[in-house]
Amino acid sequence: MSNSIILMAAYLVFAPIAGGILAGIEGKINAKLQGKEVTSVMQPFLNVFKFMEEYGDGANKAQEFYSKSSFVFVLIAGSLFFAGQNLLLIIFTLIISSVLRAVGAYCSNSPYAQTSAEQELLKIMEYKPMMLITAIGFYLLKGSFNVAEIVTSGQQAFVPLIGIFMGSVYILAKSGKSSFEISNKSLAFIEISRWYENILFKGFVFIFFANGTLTGVVIGLAACVAAYSFEIFVNACYGDESRQFTLCTSWTLTIALGVVNIVILYIPNVIMVIN
Repeated sequence: MSNSIILMAAYLVFAPIAGGILAGIEGKINAKLQGKEVTSVMQPFLNVFKFMEEYGDGANKAQEFYSKSSFVFVLIAGSLFFAGQNLLLIIFTLIISSVLRAVGAYCSNSPYAQTSAEQELLKIMEYKPMMLITAIGFYLLKGSFNVAEIVTSGQQAFVPLIGIFMGSVYILAKSGKSSFEISNKSLAFIEISRWYENILFKGFVFIFFANGTLTGVVIGLAACVAAYSFEIFVNACYGDESRQFTLCTSWTLTIALGVVNIVILYIPNVIMVIN
């Protein structure tokens, strides 16, 4: 219990710092690759401070309410994850957060904000099915949805769930790239929410390798770094693709890698029932 509280507190305090720095590094690398002016690694933090300062008479109260509510649900999801709770509960909490984010964008009369809301809903359709399949895969392999039991089971899930892992890494790499055209303080809360989400998604990568040993922790952290590098590569090469294209590729990978992996895991159970 004490370890869960420590991990949860560490996530709440340090995740936005780490997430903001990762966003700054990615922005700097992308700027170099695209031949644009290179910004500071701290630029995401400067942007958020600017959004906070610009908050004034033009604020949309409904939009602000939904963006804050979305932010709270991201905190809840991350806290549940690092406290070792149920994966399904965590995923559905993230879905609520994304829906609230979209509703907040819909509260604006701006056509750009409406487009942002539609992109957010498409994003939910892109990566949430694979996240649900990931939870199912862990349950079939380890007999539990609880993160605490998954990471201390003594068995790494990477090899048995390699199809799900490969699909998840690609889809999560594309999951946080929808842009929002909303105002001031609401956008600041959304940006910070994304930093929290980014660290939470790296946690999903980590549990494929965690097995209750120090070796598992080291390999898991190395896998998170590799996944982050892959994320930068994917978005540098395919960052301009439409949401519709990303949705098609995400569902294709979900079926080709995720569903097939689930079927392979389930075959021994079917054989046992038949016998």
